[in-house]
Formats: sequence, C-alpha cells, structure tokens
Amino acid sequence: MRKIRLLIVFAIASISVEFAQGQTKSFVFEGNNFRWMQNTDGSYFYSSEGSEQRLEVPIGEFNSPIFASAFWIGGVNEFGELKISYRRFCQSINENCFQNWGPLKINGTPATYAEIEEYNHIWFITREQIDLHQSYFDCLEDPACDQNEIYPDYEIPDDFLSWPAQSEEGSGFSEYLAPFVDRNGDEVYSATEGDYPAICGTFGTKNSSSWDHSLKSL
Repeated sequence: MRKIRLLIVFAIASISVEFAQGQTKSFVFEGNNFRWMQNTDGSYFYSSEGSEQRLEVPIGEFNSPIFASAFWIGGVNEFGELKISYRRFCQSINENCFQNWGPLKINGTPATYAEIEEYNHIWFITREQIDLHQSYFDCLEDPACDQNEIYPDYEIPDDFLSWPAQSEEGSGFSEYLAPFVDRNGDEVYSATEGDYPAICGTFGTKNSSSWDHSLKSL
C-alpha cells in the first residue's frame, strides 16, 4: 500500500440516521511553536467547556489569532447525492451542531453509540514513530541485528495498536477504514507484526449523519 502523508485525514461515509452522541474527547497538539486543541465533535481551536480559545501562537505569548474553526468536507456518493460532514459554531451542547464521529454502516442502518465509541478518539502519529517502528521490525528480520541491544526499550505506540484500520467482522462497517502499510502483505492490520498507520499527523473518523434533520439536505 502506498504511504500517505497528510496532516489531517477524515473518513467520510454515506448518510445514515443519527445515533447517540457521547462525551467529546480532545487532543492538544504542540509543535512548531503552535499549541492548539482538536476535538472529536469537529471543532478546532475552541473548547465549549468554558468557552476558551485554544489556539496559541507563538506558545507562551497568549496570542489566539483564530477563535474557532471546523472543517466542512463533502463528496458525492454512487447515487449522485451530495453528503457533507460539517460542524456549525455553537456554544451549547444542546444546539445540535456537532459532527458525529465514527464510520457509518454500509447498508444504511444506524450505528449505536456503543458501536462507534472506539472511534471517539484522535490518533496522533509522528514520522519519528513510524521510522522507529520500521527500523525495529527490520532488525527483527535481520539475523545480524540484536534488537535487545539496539532497541532494548522499544514499545509499540498505543495509537499504532488501536489504529482503526479494519472493522470487526459482522459489524456492518466497511472492512477497511483507516489507511495502513501492510508489511507482510497479508491484508490484515497488525502493529505487532510490523504494520503501521499510513499517515503522519492526526486522524479521526467523521460521518455525514446529523442531529438536525433540517440540515441533512446540505
């Protein structure tokens, strides 16, 4: 599989009916003298809890050049219908303006909150993590390389282990979800066998299901 290098990737599926929304989770990124918050409800640079601005550049100078932002990402399905995953700005959890996380089922039946809770997460992957992971498994396959000497404390990153590359059989979701590099070519994602995410940056799954039926025509 070709390696994909993107800062932010979202998986978007066709529309289904709405499902229960759980507790939003957040990730705070720091790098290149930036500090910013990304949330699984689709908002960026903003925390609805306390209405705080969460983009700071340069770090330590308390400058917030953007109050809040969100991606609107759309596409046309096989029936020619436009589907959009979006989030409107709001300051209340009761305003029905959140994006939903997680994939949708292929047959259009609704997914429950319990079924998509594992996707209520932001995976953070770095180039350094990928390079180290590759080097470690290269060493395991090289008889002349002693992994206990060169990589005595290596641990596979948690976000590699939980990477949502494939859905569980019988779940109703697409078999393949997040992109990955299949080291041994067996078409099954396994970080413990050397596979790894085909992305550098942050990753989350979003879908076009809306809480507000009046917005589904978007």
